[in-house]
Amino acid sequence: MTGVLDINQGLRHCNNDPAIYTAVLQQFLLQYRDGINTTAWLANPEQAKIELHTLKGLCATIGALPLSTLAAHSYQHWAELTANDAKDELQQLSLQLQHLIQAIDNYLSNIN
Repeated sequence: MTGVLDINQGLRHCNNDPAIYTAVLQQFLLQYRDGINTTAWLANPEQAKIELHTLKGLCATIGALPLSTLAAHSYQHWAELTANDAKDELQQLSLQLQHLIQAIDNYLSNIN
């Protein structure tokens, strides 16, 4: 799981304040702990684009650059994807998100 979460970068985005970073990570977990609602995203492409953009930005903020990059890529060409390709991309995002959630959980358990 190395490389999933760059804590130093996330801290920089949070004014190098560990308390702020911890709060941001906890809010991220509240929003994404249950993963991506693939069915809803596939049913509403415009909402999916909004969700992808949000995920991209939040991941960049917390230092999760691999997932941010993947979400950005999906966002940029979402309208061009077939239904199967969109489903495949969401599965990749979901897998990366699971790894990120585990990394956040590990980080949070080690600071408490």
